[in-house]
Amino acid sequence: MCRCGDIYIANRNITGDLHRLKQTVLVVSDDKTNKQLPYVTIVPIIDATRQDELLSYVFLDDYGMSEENIAVVEQITTLDKTQLLVKVGGIQGTVYARQVKQAIKKYLGL
Repeated sequence: MCRCGDIYIANRNITGDLHRLKQTVLVVSDDKTNKQLPYVTIVPIIDATRQDELLSYVFLDDYGMSEENIAVVEQITTLDKTQLLVKVGGIQGTVYARQVKQAIKKYLGL
C-alpha cells in the first residue's frame, strides 16, 4: 500500500511543459483513502532549478533522489495506483511533509 509522503516514479499519460511520460511524484492523499480507493492524489516533483517558473512549491531534500527537488503544489492531480511504478523514497515524519501539507492548504484556500 502506498502512504502519504511516499515518493514514486509514475507513468504519466499527460503532455505539457511540466509533465513527462515517467515522472517522480509525491503521494499527498491520506492513508485511509490510499488503502480504500484505486487512485491516489499526487503532486509532481521536479528539479529545483525550475522553481522561478512556479507559483506554489516546496523544496524537498534528496529523499530517495540524487539532487534537490521541489514538490509542485500547483500541479496537484489524481492518478490510478497502477500508474505508480516504483517507490524511490519518502518524506513521512519530516519537516517537508508538514510544509507540503501547509502549501496545499494555502494553495486551495483551506
